[in-house]
Amino acid sequence: MDSLQARSAQEAIGKLMSIESGIHNPFNVFVADRESAYLVTYREEPRLQEIEPGVHVVGNSDPLEAGPGKGVTSKVDWVREQANKIAGLPVAEVVDELAGLCRSHGAKDSPLDDVCVHVGDSYGTRSSILMELPESASTASAAGKKSIGGSENKASFEGRREGQGGRGRLLYAAGPPCTAPFEDYSSLLNELRQAPGYASSEYE
Repeated sequence: MDSLQARSAQEAIGKLMSIESGIHNPFNVFVADRESAYLVTYREEPRLQEIEPGVHVVGNSDPLEAGPGKGVTSKVDWVREQANKIAGLPVAEVVDELAGLCRSHGAKDSPLDDVCVHVGDSYGTRSSILMELPESASTASAAGKKSIGGSENKASFEGRREGQGGRGRLLYAAGPPCTAPFEDYSSLLNELRQAPGYASSEYE
């Protein structure tokens, strides 16, 4: 959790890579800022992979042992293929199409291969988040600020697809996205920008 307090991806990576060996269950952590992006994979010890610009998908498995060109077609490979197609759509359509991908079912071999997983009552997808960030901090700032604790935190995603400007969007489904609607929590992004100690030199 210390890495969440980092002011840059590099600082967060330093904290993650200092985690002791053999003290955690396996996990994957994606870390990014405006300068760089990384994936830290913990399997007995932390391992670091720099992420190049493009479409990337990280699942529960070890991403350093699977992926394009490695001879194995996986759920992650299929999702990456679909996400690549969506990335080529007009910008206004991308978030809606990603929401549809998050809701998708129909895997032939196993329900675990679905994007939205349902295995009885004990295991499956519990929630879903979609986040769209502006290309520049100045664009986000120019879009205007609202007071912390505004009443729009739970405004419905429906009808809010247009008019977001450069502020970015944060959409949250409080349950399996095939049944729970994505609701708009975009005001939380603005609250984060206003938090004491948040702004770095690139935002000032």
